[in-house]
Amino acid sequence: MTEPTTLAILGLLFGLGVKHLVLDFGWLQPPFMFLNKGKLGHPGGILHSMLHVVGTCAVLAVWILVTPFYGVTADMMITIIFGEFLWHYFTDLTKVRVCQHYGWKALPPPGRERDARELAKCNWYWFITGADQLSHFCTYLMIAWVIITL
Repeated sequence: MTEPTTLAILGLLFGLGVKHLVLDFGWLQPPFMFLNKGKLGHPGGILHSMLHVVGTCAVLAVWILVTPFYGVTADMMITIIFGEFLWHYFTDLTKVRVCQHYGWKALPPPGRERDARELAKCNWYWFITGADQLSHFCTYLMIAWVIITL
């Protein structure tokens, strides 16, 4: 088995990033999913996280085919699948619930666009959205770490 090159790992992270863009930003996330991610156990949030796992498996399959590194074992895949599903699901659930609890939204209500309190809520919404995305990116770093070290 050969060690993965830096370029191979960057390619893996890029593939996971493209997968994330497609699945998290509307193309494959209909209202049934994004409107229900804050409801524990709702099929919309579960299906959304399952699609992320399927997408990761597809990215890993392509990556294994095009790189000289073939060290993804069944144990690694099981760790990656369960880890990503749980992390993605609970990250999304937490983000939605925190925003709902504090009334944080992407935009202020109509007519209150200059209200400092409403704008502060918008700032917090975008901050937690960024934290949510950072959390997802950390999942991809962990996937790369699992593949490199195990």
